[in-house]
Amino acid sequence: LGLFPYSGYVKRKFHTSLLDLYIERQDIPRMLVLVDEVTSDDSEMPNFEWYASIHHLAGDTARESDLVQRQQRQYDLSIKSKGIDRLGIRVFDSSVFRPIGHTALLDVYVKAHKLGIIQCNQLVLLGGKENFANPALVEYFDQYVSRVVGDDPCRELRKFLNPIEERLSVVKCGPGGSEVLKLSQFVSKVNIEWEASGQKCLLRLSDMHRKEGYKILKSMGIPDDGWFCGLHVREGKDFLRDVRDADIQTYKLAIEEIRRRGGWIIRLGNSQMTRLSMDHVIDLPYTIYNSDWFNVFVFAEGKFLVGTGSGPLAVPHCFGKGLAISNWGPLRETACTSDDILLPKHYYLRSENRMLTPEERFSERFGYLESRSALRNLGIEVLDNSPEELRELVIEMFNKLDKHSTAEHSMCPIQSEFNDLALSSGIYPSRIASVYRGLPVR
Repeated sequence: LGLFPYSGYVKRKFHTSLLDLYIERQDIPRMLVLVDEVTSDDSEMPNFEWYASIHHLAGDTARESDLVQRQQRQYDLSIKSKGIDRLGIRVFDSSVFRPIGHTALLDVYVKAHKLGIIQCNQLVLLGGKENFANPALVEYFDQYVSRVVGDDPCRELRKFLNPIEERLSVVKCGPGGSEVLKLSQFVSKVNIEWEASGQKCLLRLSDMHRKEGYKILKSMGIPDDGWFCGLHVREGKDFLRDVRDADIQTYKLAIEEIRRRGGWIIRLGNSQMTRLSMDHVIDLPYTIYNSDWFNVFVFAEGKFLVGTGSGPLAVPHCFGKGLAISNWGPLRETACTSDDILLPKHYYLRSENRMLTPEERFSERFGYLESRSALRNLGIEVLDNSPEELRELVIEMFNKLDKHSTAEHSMCPIQSEFNDLALSSGIYPSRIASVYRGLPVR
């Protein structure tokens, strides 16, 4: 009898352990069956959003939407009973916004607030800067958000404000949160309206960081008149998101193109990433110069960032810098601006011996999938960008920065098709790399 009050907790722990086992075995069908069993009724389930993300990553957007809506109903009841809907605040918890890419999303929320896309009196961040992966980036947002620090105050506020904390599944917009958007749709809407308003980027590198950053560049061997590009290639071990990963060795031609033009490459990441031994290439995590503020310096001062689908891609936008986005998978998950060029991976349909069309790539069935296993179960082989494609992407990015003619870009039928499909999906109409569209870039 003494165990009875904890039966729900014990059951959840058991299901979590079993789910971890299925994830380790990469057994997607059993994962989905277990998630459906756990969420079969409307009892209060603290991990609803996490379970919804499992369906999202497996491509079952209908079940994902159902779980998100059920959790939101629970939150709405709690919000009404506590009366916290009248506070007029948007709350960002460090437990959710700790990763650098999530922290950088504050840029989008601040812009949305300024544009009136989200309506509130104040943006509130829970957690000291030490609770975030990049404390220096958090400090850059202090001019726009209020921050509550201290373990005890944050712990108590989390209990009270949990129902209105921002999450990464959907965002409530408009009067009274009447419009509910997926995160990628929200980011796209904000980027489109921000550019239309003609406003500039929110963040500027501090004078101190700029001065100290260039001192470090000199210590690294980069001359006073030298320049660099950032590079981040995801090498993860999460099979539910492994479409985001790429082989750093395939980027050597792109790196050589930057070097040929006189540039240096500063590679961002962690100490588990594969080392590169190339002239003019600095593997930052393996140096004494790796720090939170110097990472921000690289994002803000590099000509552009060559990257894959990972959190660091969100940071250069905060400082108005562009991205050469490579090896991208789910087209409904893009979050681009007019400063970027997007080079997607290729999806090969084995049964019909062809590549998926843009329309198929934007469909509900394929548009969100980030797992090679899930795509393989649908008969799709994911083909990474070739070294030659990656080099062409970099060449086109330089041409764009040099403001070379891009008339063929805007007139290309495939680009027009991408634009139409993106806008109809609520996604920013990204510029698609010419090499993906079969156009010359030189």
